[in-house]
Amino acid sequence: MTDKKTLILENKHLIIGNKPYGSLLLDKFLDLFVENTRCNMGMPKNNNGTICDELALCNHIYDRMVPQKVPLSSFVEMYQDKYKMEYIEKFYKDFDTWNFNRVYYAHANTLNYNEMLSSWGCPYSFSALPRTGLVAIFEKILREFIPVVFGFSINSETRKTFYVYDSIFDLEDNNKSCHSKDDEIKIIRWLHENNKADITPCMLQDSEVPTIKCEGLKPSRNIIDLLRYVYREVRIQH
Repeated sequence: MTDKKTLILENKHLIIGNKPYGSLLLDKFLDLFVENTRCNMGMPKNNNGTICDELALCNHIYDRMVPQKVPLSSFVEMYQDKYKMEYIEKFYKDFDTWNFNRVYYAHANTLNYNEMLSSWGCPYSFSALPRTGLVAIFEKILREFIPVVFGFSINSETRKTFYVYDSIFDLEDNNKSCHSKDDEIKIIRWLHENNKADITPCMLQDSEVPTIKCEGLKPSRNIIDLLRYVYREVRIQH
């Protein structure tokens, strides 16, 4: 499997979302991908892999951390109603652009993305601003990768993020957000179905034995092989 693993991982880039997992230990699997993109405050060593490669930031975090760090008090004031304090303080303390090969502002070019989707024959488009993670996916597609995606919601469940208060996503479910979860789910599923991205890792359930819940999608053989390489046993729920 070692030679096959090398071939599978060749030219692969992993986009790491921030969905929390407590039962399934993920570091060994996620660290198979030496090229990755983390999103916003999704720092490593939260059962989300240990490798830092690229970091995509939304405009308000980028503006407060990259040109020049704002004071901690200002940073806390901005995010304390949305994000959990322990993660705000840890992100602020640990953040350093030198820890990454690339840190960039994930500018959402919605018009360009919708034109791309239309040119591919996709029936869906963004009606609202895409999230940082979606921008990271499209950024890699534009660079001719087929990105592998982990930790994104792929159904209508209420989203969860390990550092964001649940109440923020309750607002999202009530259409009180600048993003459209419905658009993003439809688009990310379409990208998988049409071999523009591989979202098989998003199908992983939070169980001790790795379990792929297909959610009406076909998981990729390559990702299942990598999961078996790490965990030996993988269950598939159709």
